[in-house]
Amino acid sequence: MSTRQPLLIILAVASLTLILTPIIVGIYMHLAPPVPHSCPMCGMMWAGQFPAPIGLFSLLAGVLIMALSIYYISIGQGKDGAESRLQVAGLLEIEKKALDLIVSKGRITQRDFARELGLSRVRAHRLVRQLEQRGLVESAPYGKTKILRPKSLRQDGSAEDQ
Repeated sequence: MSTRQPLLIILAVASLTLILTPIIVGIYMHLAPPVPHSCPMCGMMWAGQFPAPIGLFSLLAGVLIMALSIYYISIGQGKDGAESRLQVAGLLEIEKKALDLIVSKGRITQRDFARELGLSRVRAHRLVRQLEQRGLVESAPYGKTKILRPKSLRQDGSAEDQ
């Protein structure tokens, strides 16, 4: 789950609550048994008193929050750079660190890769295999270990051979 998702869920729930509350209350009050002035708004308007339109304010606040959350989402998707492409690719944090290490070194042995990330040999092997399956790195045998090299990334975040 990304760090933005909880905030976006909260914003969506808040905006929907603000938008739907006056509508639901209005429907409920007008569907009540026909009692004179059963709706407080209708009763006040009938008496000539015009209250602050809280329903309208609530509706506008909900729409504003929804618009801000859509803008917030669009900013995150509009970023250029490797980090936004990695987020789109759905990489885990350790996979991002591993790929950053391989890209920064250009080529690295799997043994040095495991040491620098503080991983066991088995965990490093599994991580390299996952990155190879995604097409982000390539490995070549080198004695009893492997040499790891990044594949270059296209603009859309997919890999291509160098």
